[in-house]
Amino acid sequence: MSENELYDLIIVGGGPAGLTAGIYGMRAALKTVLIERGVPGGQVAITKEVENYPGFIEIGGFDLCDKFLQHIDTEGVFIFVGFSPNNLLVPAGIKMNRTGYVLTDEKCETDIPGIFAVGDLRQKYANQIVLAAADGCMAALAAAHYVETRKSGSTGQPDGLGHEQHAKQVVQ
Repeated sequence: MSENELYDLIIVGGGPAGLTAGIYGMRAALKTVLIERGVPGGQVAITKEVENYPGFIEIGGFDLCDKFLQHIDTEGVFIFVGFSPNNLLVPAGIKMNRTGYVLTDEKCETDIPGIFAVGDLRQKYANQIVLAAADGCMAALAAAHYVETRKSGSTGQPDGLGHEQHAKQVVQ
């Protein structure tokens, strides 16, 4: 990764949300970089046991992260989020709640178009691995749509499609 290289999608945080965003970003043919300062997988990578993750009754955190990494080619430096929001890199002007979690819409987009927050950085009812992974998927699909509309000069839905139909096109 060079300092002059341009990316369609920059993911800060390599927990389940960031890794999932990377998988979907790559499937959407976005030039993607994932940045993490700790271990790929974040907090879950150092968790002894993960219970009730879809597809596994019980699996070790390291093993679960290894399965994530089998799907993604990560580059760059990594940034750990953990239990409290690590919002030091959140750009000025992004709305946060009083405890420092970033406020987003249902697509994980912040109040600044094109900037998305996922996983433990985003305000939501519960911080669970499966929700973080869902955040990553949703944000990557929304980011792909954002990039596509900017590249084409469009401001609305491509070809009159709704978000669900467009999302299916992006990942197929």
